[in-house]
Amino acid sequence: MNPEFQNRVVVPVAIVDASGITTTQVVSATEGGYRKSSRLITTPGNNATTVKSSAASFGGGAIMNTSGIDMYFKLYNKGTTPNVVSDIQVLTVFIPQTKQVSLFDFVPSVGINLSAGFSWALTGDPLGTSPVNANCIVELFYE
Repeated sequence: MNPEFQNRVVVPVAIVDASGITTTQVVSATEGGYRKSSRLITTPGNNATTVKSSAASFGGGAIMNTSGIDMYFKLYNKGTTPNVVSDIQVLTVFIPQTKQVSLFDFVPSVGINLSAGFSWALTGDPLGTSPVNANCIVELFYE
């Protein structure tokens, strides 16, 4: 086995940069290794989603914005469906139109502790009042 990958868990997320190069995110098993995933292809709206209704650790993921509008990924420490206008986000990440963003760049290697539960939403503006388009791909990892 290649020593570089010893004691590591390969997280199956393909990250494609602007030049078309594909890479795979590798997470060290000693840093937790997120073995559960949640995948969704969006429908029109905010796609407010509860992934886990009890404590979780958010490890990252990737979002492919296939639409012609900018979006915002919002992470909530909540075990029920978030209200995107009134609930407070733990993390908000800007997702430019027609781009893919790696959420691993915004999450520490130990993850983000979500003591009340794991919920998220995508919105078309920072305040959460605009919906997003369909067919955006959200792949998230947690434990």
